[in-house]
Amino acid sequence: MAIAESLRQAVALSNEKDKELARLIGRHIDRQAAMLDTPIEPLSSQPALAPSKSSDFAQMRDVELRSLLTAYKIKGRGRKGLKRADRVVLLVKNNVPALTFGFLLDFYLQSTR
Repeated sequence: MAIAESLRQAVALSNEKDKELARLIGRHIDRQAAMLDTPIEPLSSQPALAPSKSSDFAQMRDVELRSLLTAYKIKGRGRKGLKRADRVVLLVKNNVPALTFGFLLDFYLQSTR
C-alpha cells in the first residue's frame, strides 16, 4: 500500500505542477498578445535615415544591392542585364539609404547624442 500511495502523491504533485505551468504559459501568451495589439507610435524626435550617395554603396556586394532593391520595391529592379552600376543608380535615384554596418553605426551614434 505504501508504494501505491506514494505513486498517487507523485502523480498528484506532477499534475499540480503541470496545471501551474499551464497557467503561467497562458498568462505569458495573454501578455504577449496584449503587447502586440497595442499600436507602437514612432518617436517624433527620431531622425530619418538620410539618402545615400553612390560612394556609400561601393563596399556592398551585388547580392546586397539586389536585396535592397527588392526590400524597397524599386521599379525596374528585375530588368534583365541590369549591371551593378545600374543598381546603384536606381538606389540613389530612389533615395534608398545604404544599410551597411558603418552607415547604421553612424546613424545610431548621431541619434543617441
